[in-house]
Amino acid sequence: MFEPPYHPYTRALLSSTPSTDPTDDAPRIHLEGDVPSPRNPPSGCNFHTRCPQKIGDVCECDDPPLERVEDSRDDHQIACHLDETAMELDIDVQVDGDDTENSSAS
Repeated sequence: MFEPPYHPYTRALLSSTPSTDPTDDAPRIHLEGDVPSPRNPPSGCNFHTRCPQKIGDVCECDDPPLERVEDSRDDHQIACHLDETAMELDIDVQVDGDDTENSSAS
């Protein structure tokens, strides 16, 4: 699930993990938007209201299919409309008011 973190939510979650290294200045993915209600989840992808890689109406309207990641060692599956190539791209993030890129994707 964590290696590599393809899904935008997993990538954001892992970027927020505190580090024990005081010199760690890795960019954090700060999610914007509304946190959906678990009692009344949005249509489409549950993460589309905060996803930095949302691709429009498809994410807002259609449930993403659950698909196996090809290079997975352990039957890793994700539900996302992005293809694997797009999931490997850096996510543009804003850290402390500056535009930067998260380079944690590999």
